[in-house]
Amino acid sequence: ETAAPARTPWLIAAAFAVFSIGAGWMVSRTTTASEPRSMAIVRGGIGGKETVLGPRYPGHLFAISPDGTKLAFVTADPTASSGMSMAIRDLTSRRFQMIPGTDGAFSPFFSPDGTWIAFGADGKLRKIRTDGTAAAVICDLPPLRGGVWLPDDQLIVSHQSGPLLRVPADGGEPVPITKLENGEGRHRSPQIMRNSDVLLFVSTGSGTVSDLGLHAINLKTGVHKLLQNGAIFGRELPTGHVMFQKESTVYAARFDADSLELTGTPVPLLDDIHWNATGGGILSVAEIGTLVYSLTGRPNTRLFRVRRGGVAEPYPFKTPGGGPQV
Repeated sequence: ETAAPARTPWLIAAAFAVFSIGAGWMVSRTTTASEPRSMAIVRGGIGGKETVLGPRYPGHLFAISPDGTKLAFVTADPTASSGMSMAIRDLTSRRFQMIPGTDGAFSPFFSPDGTWIAFGADGKLRKIRTDGTAAAVICDLPPLRGGVWLPDDQLIVSHQSGPLLRVPADGGEPVPITKLENGEGRHRSPQIMRNSDVLLFVSTGSGTVSDLGLHAINLKTGVHKLLQNGAIFGRELPTGHVMFQKESTVYAARFDADSLELTGTPVPLLDDIHWNATGGGILSVAEIGTLVYSLTGRPNTRLFRVRRGGVAEPYPFKTPGGGPQV
């Protein structure tokens, strides 16, 4: 048993394969792991010190790479003029490093191969290699509020207000790909579904819960549907389910990409997850199913590894299969 630091309530939950959802229903990987990996506290920092992550704001604070091996995040940086920069953590070796040239970075997201990170800073959309080289400006952009890097090297991004935009990773003029309807103020948190033309995104109006909605649009046909009122941060899971957040609870439901409809009853996965009413969730999911999320900051948080069948084991783990503290 251990208490999570009050300033850094950040957890990595490794793989949906270890979460027993209840009622005999489970979200699992498409491949079977020999042992479920455990949750782990992200303490990071140079010299073993705690990493104080950036302030909570409508943008996204961190992103996990598609293969689940790297975590890019905004962190306090006293050497930066803005007071924050971006850092990267190798989750396989515990290696931590600040990324030079990322002063004022926010809302990072990875390229499909995990070698690049796109982010917003100083009124521009930028990119940089994960080793800190080849930094480049992609385009001018008001504050970034989430994005996704497509396999064809096109980026779909959201900003402070307005529709979603598409722009080439090599640079160019952003082009709107969605249209605001009556009462909508912005579209945010885009996520493309694998092997399809379906894009998930959040619509917000005045910034209240009643104005939020998770939507899906087929980029090829233009068909557009509301999936869930009051929901934010839609993400596809490896099982084909769609995960989304309503206030502090994260749910998953079966999704039909042809009809653009949730076909099953949403099942709660996690509770006490930090969120905001402007459409930005503070969680990230890798293609392999690894989920990174921020708790609401309750004191004396306990860590558990939950095996198939619902058996929970508190940290520190006494049986084999527990992951290291990273």
